[in-house]
Amino acid sequence: MTSLLLYSNPKIKLNPSLNGSLLLNSDFADELDLLVEEAEKLGITLYINSGFRKDSSHLQGAIVPPAKMSNHFVGCAIDCNMIQKGVFYNSEMMATEKSDEIILLIKKWQEMGNRWGGHFATIDSVHFDNGLNVKNPDKWNELYLEYHTSQMA
Repeated sequence: MTSLLLYSNPKIKLNPSLNGSLLLNSDFADELDLLVEEAEKLGITLYINSGFRKDSSHLQGAIVPPAKMSNHFVGCAIDCNMIQKGVFYNSEMMATEKSDEIILLIKKWQEMGNRWGGHFATIDSVHFDNGLNVKNPDKWNELYLEYHTSQMA
C-alpha cells in the first residue's frame, strides 16, 4: 500500500488556501523532494497551490478543467508557481516567459521520467506529475479506490 502523507519541506512555499496542509502519495513525495533540491540549486522556490484532490467540484477558476484520471486524485501531481529573484511566475509566465533556470528545472523533471503540463495538448503550465495515469493505469485505479473509499480522503 502506498499511503498519502502530509508533505513538508522547508524549501517550498504553500499557497495559504492549503492551510499548511499538502497531501501527496508517498512515492510522489520522494520525487518532489528531488525537484525541490534541483530548484534550490537554481535559485528557484516552488509555490505549491495544490496536490491531492478528493474531487474537482471545488475548483473554482481552474486554469484547466481536471482530467477524469487526474494524477491529483491519487496524490501524484502538484500545481505550482515558481519564485526566482523576487519574480513570481504565474501560470501565464510559466507558459510563455520562463527563465533559463526554470526551463532547465522542467527539463530535469522530465529527464526523471515525469511530466510537465506545459507540454500537454491542453497546456497546464503549473502542473507537474509522474504520469502514473498513463504509465500504469491499473496502479492509478488501485490508488484511486484506496484513497477515495478510505476515511483519510
